Order: sequence, then C-alpha cells, then structure tokens
Amino acid sequence: MSTREKPLSSTLKLNRSDMALCPFHGEKTPSFKVYRDHYYCFGCQESGDVISLAMKLTGLDFAGAMERLAVDFGVAPIPENGVEAVRRCPL
Repeated sequence: MSTREKPLSSTLKLNRSDMALCPFHGEKTPSFKVYRDHYYCFGCQESGDVISLAMKLTGLDFAGAMERLAVDFGVAPIPENGVEAVRRCPL
C-alpha cells in the first residue's frame, strides 16, 4: 500500500516525545519532531505545517491534501468553492 492510499495518521509512528523517523531521509534514530502547529526534522531541516506535510508525503496539490486530511480524520469535506476561501484566509 502506497503513502497515497494509507491514512496519513499511520505514516508516522511518534514516540512519547512526539519524535519519529523522518519520512524524507533514511535514519535509524528519530530526528523528526512534531509540534502542535508544525513539524521539523533536525537531520535534514525539512519543516512545515500539516498541510505541507500531507502534500509532500502524497504528492497531492493543496486541495487534494485538504480533502485527504478531511477523509483521514473524519471531517466534512470542504465545498468546491471553499478551497479558494481557505487559501485566502489570513492567519
């Protein structure tokens, strides 16, 4: 089963310190840290938010990653016109 098919929540196995093996480079010791609002790899310096992580792991675009996360976590899908609103929403 490819990363595109399995739930994203099963892709990373976090330990008690919210660390995991980095999905972007090979390693034996966890260097991938998941924080409340972002992730960071101390080995390869890869970083971003949950949407960019979903995009990188699956190869999907923004809308596809949002839909994938909604399905994986049981959230109602975003209406077709809602994707543009989410992109324009200031943080």
